[in-house]
Amino acid sequence: MVSLANIKPEQIPMPDEAIFRLMKACTEPETEVEDLSKLISANAIISSRLISIANSAFYSFSQSIESVSHAIVAMGLGVVKNITLCFAIKETVSQLELDGIDIDEFWKDALYRAVACQLWFESESNKLLSEHEKSEAFTCGLLADIGFLTLFILSPEKLDRWPVLYSNTPNHRLRMEHDLFSTDHCEIGAELLAHWSLPQRFVSSIAHHHEASHQDPLVKSLRLADWSVALLNSCNKVEAQQVLLSSQTSIKEESLQELFDDLHHKVKEASSALDVSKDVEFDLNEVFQQANKKLAEDNLSYQELTWKLQDALLERDVLAEKLNSELEVAREIQQSFQSDISNCEYVAAINIPAKKLSGDFFDYYEHEDGSISFCLGDVSGKGTHAALVMTKTISLYRCLSKVESNLKAIINLINDEICETSVRGMFVTFIAGKIDFKQKKLELVNAGHIPALQIGESSISQIEPHGPPLGVVEAVNYTPEVVSFDNHRLYLYTDGITEAHKANGEELGTKAFVQWIVESKKLSLKEQLSCLQRRFESDIESWEDDLTLMMLSSR
Repeated sequence: MVSLANIKPEQIPMPDEAIFRLMKACTEPETEVEDLSKLISANAIISSRLISIANSAFYSFSQSIESVSHAIVAMGLGVVKNITLCFAIKETVSQLELDGIDIDEFWKDALYRAVACQLWFESESNKLLSEHEKSEAFTCGLLADIGFLTLFILSPEKLDRWPVLYSNTPNHRLRMEHDLFSTDHCEIGAELLAHWSLPQRFVSSIAHHHEASHQDPLVKSLRLADWSVALLNSCNKVEAQQVLLSSQTSIKEESLQELFDDLHHKVKEASSALDVSKDVEFDLNEVFQQANKKLAEDNLSYQELTWKLQDALLERDVLAEKLNSELEVAREIQQSFQSDISNCEYVAAINIPAKKLSGDFFDYYEHEDGSISFCLGDVSGKGTHAALVMTKTISLYRCLSKVESNLKAIINLINDEICETSVRGMFVTFIAGKIDFKQKKLELVNAGHIPALQIGESSISQIEPHGPPLGVVEAVNYTPEVVSFDNHRLYLYTDGITEAHKANGEELGTKAFVQWIVESKKLSLKEQLSCLQRRFESDIESWEDDLTLMMLSSR
């Protein structure tokens, strides 16, 4: 970060001894007229410039000013101090090596900023200003960008960035300065003026002049002066014009043009005395025409963009409606793969997708001998791909279980098929089985799924996984578990239920869900499902995964 605190003294722009004494005299309130006159007269360049500006149309005195002491009497001590301070600082900076910087262009813009600051200060103040107060605004404007110059004096290796920063609008330039130097010209300028022992009013105004919320008339005038210079030569005249027009409710483009007319004439009057050799001519009407033309082009471009956006939004709505329609059809097809359990008193199930399509599934069907085959699973991921894998898995199980009675062989075949054809590393946690009501026997395989819950009249047991999920490893030997199933209920569910969030943000969890089941186990199977649904609706605030629950009871 560039800062005067960590710079070698010889790197800091400092006036020579005579100029420093003159600057000090200009900043001390007790300086006598005679003493100031002697110090100014000792510097031929500064004294001649002071007399020259006193005789210029900028002040328009009725009689010719012949000496420094006469200038002090005519202009006032405070005015002469401020003007002399400007000359002294310009003299100091002009002695520095500034290769790559157009110093004449810099001082031309500084002069415009000085006069603009004085004009805006007169406009913003609610009182009749003294010549001393006006000259303070002038001096403040002339020194406002001294920090910008200093940044490059202290970091000459970055001089190639000067043209880009210099041509930008104030706000953009400030951000670019922070990116390049980790500070800005306001901060470094205020540091330098304080280092030169200049009045605190100048230091404070320059430190804060980019703060739009600052209400001090001098600070506000300095900010507007910055934007006035930006209107003349920045790369974005439209932005500058809009900032100036919105600076106060009463200003109109006509009055802004009047202010710039006045600005141009006063700069022209002062340029010779301040030794600003750059041509200060400019076509004011052309400046405003360029800004207005660019504004009109931007408005037209904005209108065209608005029309294109409206067309794009309309097209998006049409496509979204079409997609929603197709997803509804897909959802209906997906639901058709899941069995209708409404007419079976021994089976109850529900599936609620987190999105249009579900990656969870359940299925069951009755065999001719009265036994039931069933399954439930959860495909990793969500959306269309998960729904397709779900459809494939449920179809494979139903087809194979109708031609093959060996549950172990069925699950092993499905695993090998999913391993062979699944993409993107998708897998299926799967639990499937068969209930033989005559023999009161349950045969079950758990492939990496949440443990199945078996509840009897006075017992609760879990059937843990017998291997990894389907589609993870080929040739897994899934061995079914056979248990008694007499006066029991079997509960299969997916983790979307236990990971759902309550109103306090906590997950429901397995323990709480099992408690719900135990508390409602005396109800019929259908009534228990309705009870659990109501409990879920009242206690659960949100969920992010599909919700699936399947319950089976013995006869």
